[in-house]
Amino acid sequence: MGSISNALGSSARHITTLEFAKSLARVIRIGKSSFDGRRQHFKTVGLAISGGVDSMALAALCSNIQNLPHVKPEMGLDEIQLLKYISFKAFIVDHQVRPGSEEEANAVSNILEGRGIKSEVLKIHWSEAQKPAALSNFETVARKHRFRLLGKACKDSGINSLLLAHHEDDQVETVMMRMLAGHRRSGLVGIKESAGIPECYGMHGVYESGGLDKTPSKMIPEEQKFLPKLSSTSVQLQIERGGIKIYRPMLAFSKARLIATCQHEKMEWFEDHTNKDPTLTKRNAIRHMYNSHAIPTALTKPAILALCQRSQDSLLRQDAVVDSLVAKCVIKTFNTRTGTVTVRFPEVDLIFRATADSEIDCGRVAAEMLRRILFLVSPEEHIELASLQGTVRYMFPGLFETGLEGFKQALLKPFTVASVLLQPMVPKVPGQERKAHLLDEPETEQKSQPLWLLSRQPYSLLQQPPSMIIPPTENVDWTPWTLYDGRYWIRVMNRSRGVTMNIRPFFPEDMRNFQSSLEEPHQRKFNRVLKAEASGDMRWTLPSLSSRTTDSEEDVILALPTLGFYGQKTEADSLVRWEVRYKKVDLTGLSIDPPGEKKKNRKARG
Repeated sequence: MGSISNALGSSARHITTLEFAKSLARVIRIGKSSFDGRRQHFKTVGLAISGGVDSMALAALCSNIQNLPHVKPEMGLDEIQLLKYISFKAFIVDHQVRPGSEEEANAVSNILEGRGIKSEVLKIHWSEAQKPAALSNFETVARKHRFRLLGKACKDSGINSLLLAHHEDDQVETVMMRMLAGHRRSGLVGIKESAGIPECYGMHGVYESGGLDKTPSKMIPEEQKFLPKLSSTSVQLQIERGGIKIYRPMLAFSKARLIATCQHEKMEWFEDHTNKDPTLTKRNAIRHMYNSHAIPTALTKPAILALCQRSQDSLLRQDAVVDSLVAKCVIKTFNTRTGTVTVRFPEVDLIFRATADSEIDCGRVAAEMLRRILFLVSPEEHIELASLQGTVRYMFPGLFETGLEGFKQALLKPFTVASVLLQPMVPKVPGQERKAHLLDEPETEQKSQPLWLLSRQPYSLLQQPPSMIIPPTENVDWTPWTLYDGRYWIRVMNRSRGVTMNIRPFFPEDMRNFQSSLEEPHQRKFNRVLKAEASGDMRWTLPSLSSRTTDSEEDVILALPTLGFYGQKTEADSLVRWEVRYKKVDLTGLSIDPPGEKKKNRKARG
């Protein structure tokens, strides 16, 4: 364990509680929810504590924040309102890799409890197949385990904000590592002050979800609560919100100041000597280089931080341009039941004007704009900007070569990118058969930018389709919320005996039997809804709920949960309940109403 004497001799100033309080208030305000635009209100904030000097300095300052009155006179009213009800809970992760780690974790917990911060020790349990010492990518694997543990612990504690202790020196090392890896532009922005928690994809209540569960539902009769609303085709699914955010209020402070803070606050810490081995990781090597060698002026810490700041400023300007272009996208429809969007993108001359008199690349902002819209439909967790370069050239050729826009609409054909099928909706010719890609608009009203229909790319025959198995259980209860196909959060209550349920795609061979399971009025309505909302191959990307008994090899389709149809003749209403929500999407700046805001979950009768 490090002791107070370890920090003696430091000439750096300690971080005052007022400095930290202002930084914390600013960072939390920056990280407000992008969905509803309201500032988050915290009761308890999580702390990720390793026991090292960085996180122990963070803990010491947070302990002081809990005794805020002595800094109130020097803080602004908004900052006081944001922090005055705050308390903290520390999470200490024991990786269980080196001898004595359990004792260290418990010692750190005792130190923090003594300073008024509630603490919990989280242990990584390695499987037999995962022997940490034998893993060549140990840092990557440990990081994933660590954040998933932290995310679950925050969720279980009702915490939606987690503070990390990254500091100025970490920022320098990160930018240097990215420079060595050949990154440019946004890669040199460095560590963000706020972001969604990483490595937690698919964890409900942790990854971009769970906010709806914190809003009290209206008191409605149980039977009505689970009854599908079949009287309207316009009822949309709720859109998820929430998720745990991470914040880094220490990025403006150097490592030396964190050490001085621990000295000033008489805070002990543990030293992890592996952090000083320059042969172990690239980060350690860079740290050793700065500590032990003369550095060229262009690579000094002030120079790297200045580069990082310029990159951040440039990114802010670019984001402002992208926001302005997204606001000019005409969203005709956004159907959460089918996961489809119809959109007309801005004309090329608008993109040129938005980027005029600046160093911003028009092709890059077009790609950023396109990515924002694709995420409304795509099942992918990430869409790399580089993967959209060819798409931008195809959709906006006028950005790169003059004289092509006039031929553009006639030449465009459907294509896929980021697991999204994009279909240009061409003018309908009188007498032509109605299809999904036809547009009932007079040809004279067509723009040089066509209206595009975006839907989930049809599943490939070579691709394993998504599946969510729900076996029967003795105690009938809801399954955990599960992210199905990256688009829908679904949970199911299997009320049957001996029947296994499955959420899987709706296949062409399912159509006849499912139609015949509907009573006559519902059959007609079902056909109308499919034609209007899920024509062509789009319908084969819809999730279906099927059942299979132990003595049968054939699936029986019970329901199409997102559309709200279930088979009356298969007695689906007595076998199963379901709830479906659409994934969290960024609607900032789009001229559409969030359909899920005014509607209830799509649910089956119980």
